[in-house]
Amino acid sequence: MERQQQGKGKEKAWVIWNISMCPIPDGVDPRVMGTTIQKALESAGHVRRYDQISITAFGNNLIQKQDVTRKLYSTGKISLMHGTEYQTQLLIWSQRNRPPATMMIIDSHERLGVGWLASTLSNLKDEGYTILLAYPQCDGIAKPLPRSYSKQWYWQDLVSDEQKTITSLDLKEDCYERNIVFCSLCYFESQIFEDLPTHLKTEGHAYSEWNHSCDDSVDWLNLANLHLGRSEEWDFRAAEDFFTRLLFKYGDHPDPVDLINQNKELDILAARKLLTHLREKYGVNPGYLVTCWFEDLYESEEE
Repeated sequence: MERQQQGKGKEKAWVIWNISMCPIPDGVDPRVMGTTIQKALESAGHVRRYDQISITAFGNNLIQKQDVTRKLYSTGKISLMHGTEYQTQLLIWSQRNRPPATMMIIDSHERLGVGWLASTLSNLKDEGYTILLAYPQCDGIAKPLPRSYSKQWYWQDLVSDEQKTITSLDLKEDCYERNIVFCSLCYFESQIFEDLPTHLKTEGHAYSEWNHSCDDSVDWLNLANLHLGRSEEWDFRAAEDFFTRLLFKYGDHPDPVDLINQNKELDILAARKLLTHLREKYGVNPGYLVTCWFEDLYESEEE
């Protein structure tokens, strides 16, 4: 029987876990969480013993809780992702793993029930994915979400001793996919835990955090808004974004808002000032930043 099961095509499961909203309870060893989550999947009857399972814990406080996250990662069962949004990861995973497949989302009741996440999960369920949910029960007011997903848990119940004894299956240890550390803002990844805290201290990541926190009202072509001069890495990241936005604004298919706000003379002047700043402060030739749309800009600057 085991050989027959092993010979079948493996259905995959992905667990995305908001470790900030659904923390590991006090007294629970982080190293058992991979097995605990796998047992919950097994007990729900949706992930068989020979399936492949990916578990990703995410949050913005992974480094502040290194004593916990290091133990999580050391088991080889759980990947770590810095960030709070995962819609892109949901869609990428679904494109790579077509139904039948299972997604388990562990997050707050509020995030699961409204906005882009609720609509995305609804669409994925309609496509044939098995959707499992877990969320905290806060003061007894968190009720099951209205849509009929395959299974819903309270997070406290999922990690309780009672949950751990639901199944006595001899769980396979080789069903887990390779775990990594990952930054969703910078698309940085590594298999070495120490590389994540190192990355989060870089100026490139600091720029990504700042960029992500800014709202849509920021004029990215106004050099005063870019905080230039902080570091070479920061300035070149800002310059890359500047010229990308310049291309979108004056390219073949500009945004309608950009068409209203076009002032090419001022924008080109800002671009020349930016190129001069990079060359004079860092002694490098930044010509690679200028696309074919603005080659004359750089040539005139060199004259």
